[in-house]
Amino acid sequence: MAASIAFDITGKPVAKGRGRIGQVGGRPMIFTPSNTRKWERDARMVARQHMQGRPPFHGPISLSIVIIFDIPRSWPAWKREAAAKGEIAHTTKPDADNVLKAAKDAMTGIIWLDDCQVCDTYVRKRYGEIPMVSVLITPTDQLSAQITRKPEPAAAAA
Repeated sequence: MAASIAFDITGKPVAKGRGRIGQVGGRPMIFTPSNTRKWERDARMVARQHMQGRPPFHGPISLSIVIIFDIPRSWPAWKREAAAKGEIAHTTKPDADNVLKAAKDAMTGIIWLDDCQVCDTYVRKRYGEIPMVSVLITPTDQLSAQITRKPEPAAAAA
């Protein structure tokens, strides 16, 4: 089984924005919002650096992400301290699943061939000193649904 890959996408986490309909040459087109495009571009760059030229994984993947948001400066000191200790949950926008969607879309074609390969997902939203999305990708030892032949039994241990 291939080794896990872990990296941080620093900067304010961005949720996958809804596509907007516009016109190009008189034809309707759907455009991803610019802040989503920028964040996904940055995430792809970080993913490429950590893949170090290796091809994308082909089998099932386990994905764990921790989404870390800035602690609001407008909060009083006691509340900022509590957030830094993990005593206050991040229960405001953006939704964790929308940030996850942006991260998965950004890594498609770099970490994995298609985000349908992600079979196990663990997502957390937290407050912290440095905003980022911390990513851990682990290939699993499961077989892909596209398998066409029964695998050979593992060789008996000596």
